[in-house]
Amino acid sequence: MLATTERLVLDEDLDWSFCDTDSMAIAKPDWMGEADFQARVGRVVAWFAELNPYDFPGSILKVEDVNFSLDNPGAQEPLYCWAVSAKRYALFNLDPDGRPVLRKGMAHGLGHIRAPYGEKNPAAGIPTPTTPLGDMGVELWQHDLWWTTVAAALAGHPDKVELNYHPALNTPAISRYAATTPALLAWFKAYNQNLPYARQVKPFGFLLAPFADPFFKGVPSRPDPDAKSGKAKPKPPRAFRPITSFDKDHAKAVKSAFDRETGEPVPVAALLTVAEALALYHLHPESKFHNADYLDRGVTQRRHVRVTGIRHIGKEANRLEEQQILGIDDDAQPDYGLLPDDFETRVMVLRATAKAFGVAELARRAGMSAKVARRILKGPALAPLALTGRLCVAVAALEGEAKERAKRHGELIAWAAKQRDELGIAAFARLFGLDAKNLTKALDGKRNFSEATVTRLTALQHK
Repeated sequence: MLATTERLVLDEDLDWSFCDTDSMAIAKPDWMGEADFQARVGRVVAWFAELNPYDFPGSILKVEDVNFSLDNPGAQEPLYCWAVSAKRYALFNLDPDGRPVLRKGMAHGLGHIRAPYGEKNPAAGIPTPTTPLGDMGVELWQHDLWWTTVAAALAGHPDKVELNYHPALNTPAISRYAATTPALLAWFKAYNQNLPYARQVKPFGFLLAPFADPFFKGVPSRPDPDAKSGKAKPKPPRAFRPITSFDKDHAKAVKSAFDRETGEPVPVAALLTVAEALALYHLHPESKFHNADYLDRGVTQRRHVRVTGIRHIGKEANRLEEQQILGIDDDAQPDYGLLPDDFETRVMVLRATAKAFGVAELARRAGMSAKVARRILKGPALAPLALTGRLCVAVAALEGEAKERAKRHGELIAWAAKQRDELGIAAFARLFGLDAKNLTKALDGKRNFSEATVTRLTALQHK
């Protein structure tokens, strides 16, 4: 259904901003008028009417209410989109002064942060939401973050979003935490060790987890016995792993924060503020597409997937946003690895690539030594999953470049053949300083142009 929608959209000379499994945000090209745009969207929507299996009439592709005016629900008005990455976007109208009127904002990547302020203490300078927050699917502070992000984009500085519009943004960021798995409870093994049961952190008990500043190395270095010399070898300092008891008053809670491994107090200065935790939210990269890194702008391009094996996991999501703050939870995504046949297939693909491009080049692209790469290529038993994954990424890069070179070579051959037909092989070779015999072999497909010849012909072609 989604692929059909995209095909219909493109056939109408339209585009799209984002999509989900059951929806697509259709985008209007700059050159197209509003009435023409709505007519074309109407044809896309109408196409699905005959597929409607339900009692209600009309199309199963619905035009959402957010497209209609707040003042006149029967009329559509221009709706704009600011998209950062998958499920991280905002939809808005513009008021007469050109300021955003937020119609929908996403809480994706924000849900693990407890609200720093609420409706009783709104931010000064940010308009009151015109759409009920429940309909928008966000809390007030999330609405304000998106409004500020969109306003920065409209002002011409999308990379710089000022996060100083509310005093609460300068207070420590906090996430709610519960020891819901054995791995999460194990975080408190050292802390619980010498405490009576009544004071221990127990399974499913609610706590608060402030966000540690990774650059605040507050835990003192501890001696580490050197196995060779037997002398104490100091460990480098590490960041705190803060936790605190549950309290609705966050300011009170952070004052009693402690390190979950050592039980040592954690100073407030060692905690990230809300503004610091959100500093890169508006720049979040999208790994599923090209042209979607931190500072990239414009239309993204699909990445092409080459399946070399199926990796069996317990569930789709592994709470990456939460783990980034609280630490890795091994139970968040059960990983059962690859089937033996799939692993063998992956290694066979890597061997073929190594044969085509050389082990040294494959290893260099993967950021490992040729010695390690050769060991992996000997067989599945010696091929760790993470390292083979890095090699697969290198394979994709090498093959992509080879494809690009082949395309460029084909274009040069076609151009050179046209020059030969117009000038004759001898005159063409003499004019461009090439060997007529080698040029003939290249045009007949018996050999390739050297890199030096390709560079030279490319420069001449563009002249």
